[in-house]
Amino acid sequence: MTDTASFPFVRVEDPSVLIPVLEKRLPKSALVYNSAKMYGRVFDKSQVSFYTLYGDVDETSWIIYLHFREDYGQDYLISADEEKSKISRDEATGILSSCSLFKWDEPFFFAAVEKWISSIILDISVSIKGNITMIHPTYMFYKDIEECLTLDVSINDHTKNVQVQRLDPELGLKFILDTWKYATKDSDIVVRRAIELNKSGGVYVDGKPVCGVITQGFGILSALYTLQEHRKKGYANACMNFAYKELAKEGLIPTSTVEIRNEASIAFHKKLGCKIGPCCTLEAAAGDGRVQDDEKKAITFTGRMLKTTLTRESIACFSSFHETSTRFITEEQEEDDSTSISLLSLVALSWYDYSSLLAEFCNVSYSIHSGLTPESEGDSDLREKHEI
Repeated sequence: MTDTASFPFVRVEDPSVLIPVLEKRLPKSALVYNSAKMYGRVFDKSQVSFYTLYGDVDETSWIIYLHFREDYGQDYLISADEEKSKISRDEATGILSSCSLFKWDEPFFFAAVEKWISSIILDISVSIKGNITMIHPTYMFYKDIEECLTLDVSINDHTKNVQVQRLDPELGLKFILDTWKYATKDSDIVVRRAIELNKSGGVYVDGKPVCGVITQGFGILSALYTLQEHRKKGYANACMNFAYKELAKEGLIPTSTVEIRNEASIAFHKKLGCKIGPCCTLEAAAGDGRVQDDEKKAITFTGRMLKTTLTRESIACFSSFHETSTRFITEEQEEDDSTSISLLSLVALSWYDYSSLLAEFCNVSYSIHSGLTPESEGDSDLREKHEI
């Protein structure tokens, strides 16, 4: 018999019972909703699992989705209603940090979690577990199913050698692995599974892919890329619209995430008619990236610059990925007592109230990932510049 005190989550054998709850939480719950709808249709049931806190299936439910991927480790999705939750933030922190369902000492990835949940996860990973932690603030973009069903997926290029179609498991696989900047040596099986079992979009010229996008195992469009010589032709638009329509036919919410600093991709999604949702992507590193006690005050920030009250003397910039120590102080800031820092990557931020930084981002969601390497820092999607 399971001890609910040590393991308070109850496995949901039939995720379809979660759909009514998740529908009421859309668009925030889009990825968990998609994953529940995909259960048994895309991936083997042994690869994924759903849990609810105390077995509750109602508006108060904390719904957890687990999916293991060979390149980035354990994926977690969480859907919970902050206002209707039966547990407080402190209680949630205690439960998530102590329950064996969450492997904090192994590589993990939390995708598109809401800001209030991401702060709990970051607090656990950094302050309690002492992990190297990365956070990727992103916007979540989505489209309505009804609208996607009527999308025009044609291309203005009327030559017979251009086709819009699903990616194939041979040339399409090679295309994604060659162009996706976050592909690792273990991504082959992940991408192949996504192409063979899930929805995708591709533009082929003379039988070869020049643009493509896949749907990840947790229901999000990812890895969109157009070859340089084929940009400004409308291929990315057609590719995304094709994928949107394919997902909509399955009753799935077409969803993607874009880093808040990626102005080109944000403009591209707006051009596609996407709506901006409230979710984000947070990434945290654990496992062999553990932070030693004498490094607990180390911190690394990279990416979008934010003005803070941290002084130059307060910041010990530490980079576990490049094995160097540096300070992020620009020439323009030398005469100023404060330093502009970024929230894209956080390393061991256990000594500073990071919530003040998170508060800078309104209606933004986050992703947490664990076990990152210099070659693959994160999983934020659709970052390449396309035809805008």
